[in-house]
Amino acid sequence: MDTGGCREFILGEREHKTGRKTGHARHIFLPDDVAAFVEARLREISKDGPILVNCRGNPWTHEVAIKLFRKVRKKLKLRPTISLYAFRHTFATRHLLAGVPITRVATWLGNSVQMVEKSYWHPLEVARGTLLEGLDADWRGGLRSGA
Repeated sequence: MDTGGCREFILGEREHKTGRKTGHARHIFLPDDVAAFVEARLREISKDGPILVNCRGNPWTHEVAIKLFRKVRKKLKLRPTISLYAFRHTFATRHLLAGVPITRVATWLGNSVQMVEKSYWHPLEVARGTLLEGLDADWRGGLRSGA
């Protein structure tokens, strides 16, 4: 599959939290430069070692990631209501709007189709007309074709 300058990493169903519940693998797409960084770090660390560490060598925690995201959000003057999780939601929503099959989006997210329908698809059905209203025909055509 053409990943547009990204590499795909697949975590087996036993390698991530959601997979243990759903039995599905998780597909992670990283830009080539980020993938190269991760691969280099994986060669440097032990099998279970952290990929991201601070200047003291301590692993990043969920709390550290949230704190860093808040700093970036403030610097970029983004709304305080935007969270890291919003990027996952945006990823799913954009791909569904672009016509990517819901089964593929569910696979990428490591969720069931039912969970994707519940969380991402139903709101789109209501909003789709409003979201596309006013867009010129060329742009809408590009959105449908995945361009």
